[in-house]
Amino acid sequence: MVNFRQLEVFRAVVDTGTTSDAAVLLNISQPAISNMIKHAESQLGFKLFKRAHGRLWQTQEAEHLYAETEPLFTMFRSVQQTAQDLRDAKIGSLGIVATPSIGASLIPTALTPFLEARPEVRVSVEIRGTEHLVQFIDGRLAEVGVSMEPLDHPTVVARPIHRGTMACVMPSSHPLAKLKSVQPRDLSSHQFVALGRTTPLGMLVERAFQAAKEPYRWQVETRYCNAACAIALENNGVTVVDPYTISQLPKDGLVVRPFKPKTEVNVFVVYSAFRPLSALATAFIADLEASLS
Repeated sequence: MVNFRQLEVFRAVVDTGTTSDAAVLLNISQPAISNMIKHAESQLGFKLFKRAHGRLWQTQEAEHLYAETEPLFTMFRSVQQTAQDLRDAKIGSLGIVATPSIGASLIPTALTPFLEARPEVRVSVEIRGTEHLVQFIDGRLAEVGVSMEPLDHPTVVARPIHRGTMACVMPSSHPLAKLKSVQPRDLSSHQFVALGRTTPLGMLVERAFQAAKEPYRWQVETRYCNAACAIALENNGVTVVDPYTISQLPKDGLVVRPFKPKTEVNVFVVYSAFRPLSALATAFIADLEASLS
């Protein structure tokens, strides 16, 4: 019986009316078109075309065959379009898992251009602690993770995509707002809102105090940078947080000052070490990197 390629050639001749035009449409030679039609007729046992007035006319049997193949080619065109949309990252779904500071700052910014270019795409965003990122990616609950902590785990890759520096946040009326930069010794006599000492950022800040040989005194401790900023601003306090959280804070009523010694943080994208990234995941990571640049 005839194969799919022979049916494709047959339909091209019907649609164009000549073997030469069908050859152009399918980007093959005219003799190849003629040979495939002859071979298909031999296998089918009836004529598909008759030549008259300089062109080919389909027989009644060919008209019936054309109608019967229409659903097949409609489905094939749909599959082709789906494959192209998948290649171009225009359809499908993407799971993202991010740590709280990243989820409240970088993810919304990166999603704006990503979703505008892909209205048919669905995105799930989970906010979890760093310790849960590997679990989500290994369990296929998310394809991309975003964190400020490098993950040393055999099942995932943690690739750095940006480096920033931590800074002090305080109300504009705070005495330390007069300084050009803030050091650990400047914080000792003020209400200091610390990040949790078991968190990656909290440990960075505590190490900065240790390096400066200053006692690490704090009045309020919280795990999340957004909460630290809110508490500091409401209580005339001061905190040290990452630059990504700061980028999302309201501009009125607060002051940001560099924190010395320079304390760097990295943003990492995390994904499976064994499964290739989808086109959607690759596109999202590109938009995330663009938003950081």
